[in-house]
Amino acid sequence: MKKNLLLHGAWIIAAILSFNIGAKFFPAGGNDDKERMATGARKGSADERGSLAVGKGGSSKASAKRSGGDGVDSGSLEVVKRKLTDGDIESLGEQLRKGTNPIERRFAFTALLAGLTAENALQVRKQIEHMDHRSAEFREFHYAWGAVGGADAVMFGADTEEDDMSPALTGWASADPEAALAWFNNLDMENNAGFDALLKDRKIPAAALTGHLMRGLVQGLADANPDTASRFVQDMVASGHEGAEGMIHIVAGAVMRSDSPADAALWSEGLPEGKMRDMAMHRMAGHFARSDPEAAASWAGNFSSQPESAGVIAEVGQNWAARDAQAAVDWLGSLPAGNGQNAGMHRALGQWAQRDPTAASEHLSSMAASDAKDAAVSGFSRRLAWENPQAAMSWAESIGSDDQRTESIISVGRAWSKRDASGAAEWMVSSGVSEDVQQAILNPPKDEGAARGRRR
Repeated sequence: MKKNLLLHGAWIIAAILSFNIGAKFFPAGGNDDKERMATGARKGSADERGSLAVGKGGSSKASAKRSGGDGVDSGSLEVVKRKLTDGDIESLGEQLRKGTNPIERRFAFTALLAGLTAENALQVRKQIEHMDHRSAEFREFHYAWGAVGGADAVMFGADTEEDDMSPALTGWASADPEAALAWFNNLDMENNAGFDALLKDRKIPAAALTGHLMRGLVQGLADANPDTASRFVQDMVASGHEGAEGMIHIVAGAVMRSDSPADAALWSEGLPEGKMRDMAMHRMAGHFARSDPEAAASWAGNFSSQPESAGVIAEVGQNWAARDAQAAVDWLGSLPAGNGQNAGMHRALGQWAQRDPTAASEHLSSMAASDAKDAAVSGFSRRLAWENPQAAMSWAESIGSDDQRTESIISVGRAWSKRDASGAAEWMVSSGVSEDVQQAILNPPKDEGAARGRRR
């Protein structure tokens, strides 16, 4: 009861603060209340476009649905546009900077964004310049400014120390994709004095700045329509832009937010064959499996014989194993032998070792010798190494494949050395492993720890 009262009390306070701020800065009954800004009104003036209006595509099932082929843009946001006086902006800024109540500060920030126009953007920015440029609010402001200010908002960031340009370009691309694309495609940084502060004074390489802006552009295009964004990424890949393929992850994130996991998986499958498609399918496989592992397995099974799709099988296997390891391993065992099955077994048994090492070891003992078993034992031993390195090493030494056995022994040995250096040293003396293997255990790559953290 006390918890419920506190919760309701918090909402009452929020409502009161919202009402007070709204009543003070946005009084009812004025003509401004009738002004509304829809996403579709992109061809109007910057002031008419207002702020925070971002067109978003619908389902990925069909491009026609995203583009509003039925005459209805169901994803559009409609935001009431309010005009703020200079005094209003200063007063809201004061609340934002000095307010002790986080809800009051948030409402003040929201009110500033609701009244943002291309004309008052610089004054509004002064109210948020105290914020960390990495904060969500700082980026949201520049996103909103980009949506109403276009190129002016983007280029403002060329003379600041903060990262203004990318979020501003994201906002612009979300509101007016064609204009933002045209601006980016016609960039000539070396011959544009507006970029001198970045290229000449701060010595930022033009290629690095282009890539940074490209990421912001892709995010905005994805917010507007993931299909447009994916086509742009494809064009950049075809043009040879370094790192462009990885930007499909940005588009995939937008698709995952707007579509069902099954539809998102189908979207990734429909991309042109190549590394970009493989990366997107890999990402979607994990997303799908976390939602409905059986349905994800049914989808992923269609690609089990394709070597480039091994990551798809692995993602489904690992995520299903987190729920029901036996079911995941049974499914993997039903797949054709090959890279996909092996990758899936490796990841699934690693997951099972974390949840129930006894049951996982019993299953391994029942498996017939095969490449799939070697992969399963490898995944199992590498994960078990952090809890029971002696047992993990025994399993690693049982792997039939020479190369995979050596890799697993090195991996388990490194974990053992970190967990129990003296115990690992004693094992190395009595194990008979080669000097090369011992040196590989004792001298891991510098980034091995970070990589292990990502895997775990």
